[in-house]
Amino acid sequence: MPEQHHEGLGIMRTADPFDTFEGCCHPGDSYQFGRRDGMMSAASPIGLIVDESMGLGSRACSGAENRYVASAKLPQPEAFHGPKFLYLEPEDPSHEHHLKRSLNFLSSMSSHELPHFDEQATFKHTAPPNSAWTYGQRVDATVEGKEWLSGERDGWKVVDAGSENPMKLYALMISGIVPRPIAFVSTVSATGIENLAPFSWFNQVSANPPVISISCTNGPTRIKDTANNIKATKGFTVSIISEAFVENSNVCSIDAPEEVSEWPASGLTKKSSIHVKPACVKESAFSMECELFKAIDVVHPTTGQTATTLILGLVKYVHVRKDVFTENGTVDPARLKPVSRLGDTTYSRLGDGFRLARPSWSQEGEKLQEATK
Repeated sequence: MPEQHHEGLGIMRTADPFDTFEGCCHPGDSYQFGRRDGMMSAASPIGLIVDESMGLGSRACSGAENRYVASAKLPQPEAFHGPKFLYLEPEDPSHEHHLKRSLNFLSSMSSHELPHFDEQATFKHTAPPNSAWTYGQRVDATVEGKEWLSGERDGWKVVDAGSENPMKLYALMISGIVPRPIAFVSTVSATGIENLAPFSWFNQVSANPPVISISCTNGPTRIKDTANNIKATKGFTVSIISEAFVENSNVCSIDAPEEVSEWPASGLTKKSSIHVKPACVKESAFSMECELFKAIDVVHPTTGQTATTLILGLVKYVHVRKDVFTENGTVDPARLKPVSRLGDTTYSRLGDGFRLARPSWSQEGEKLQEATK
């Protein structure tokens, strides 16, 4: 996303139709920002006022069609020495489908203050956390288990998904359903426009036949380009993103108009496919050519509107770079260096891996029954 610098504020990251502001904030201070999107001109002011109670008040004015209010809880005064993230959300509930573009996340450090990426860190296999575990053993049998369970002392928060603010629910769920693999999806529209976009609601559905799934959240005025293109032309490719080109792929999450291809801005290279028209990403060491197997529209039970399109893709060809293979013919995660998504704007790399064999009833059933009598 484009960045604009403001005096004393750090970085303003823009995302249509909402902006996330990153910078230093102090009680009593007020800030003015300009927005640049389809609804407001760059000169349209949005003022944020941080009040003494550490809540975030707001004055907001925009175009006649949309009025915005700031919505965030800020840390205690002593935490205000560092930059924080603030986000805006629309006062009009009808615009809540856009809220995923805002970030419900307050960070203690901005990106320019974070430690440099550790190029030396490598994936390795270790023993599992509790290699001495036995059938029926309770979690509190270990020191680590007791420490984990002690967190219950603070109680539980139960969220009613039906009544919760959609943005808050979205932010909560993507921060809890982690890590998520990322599908880097290449499509071509019916008019020949090439689209490239990352999706972290992605996984394998079936091994035989080989089917994968991608979930595309629909916008207010049109279906996501990716879903639209797949429905229209039936073919697409999915590439796995590695550390070396994560910035290249992230720029493809920009909300570009449908007539604009993300390929040039990404700096990535097209690799011709065998079976489908869309190209694979040449820089990816693992790519799949897919045909549309089924498109399922997920309809909101209250509004009746199609909220999401679930794409099921039948994998026709898999392209694997030879240097990432293990001797067994599978992909070595240490060589692939895949990235995943966590909550807010956070990506993740692989840390340590540990192997846990799946128990076989024919070999372990008798021991399991004896231990759990």
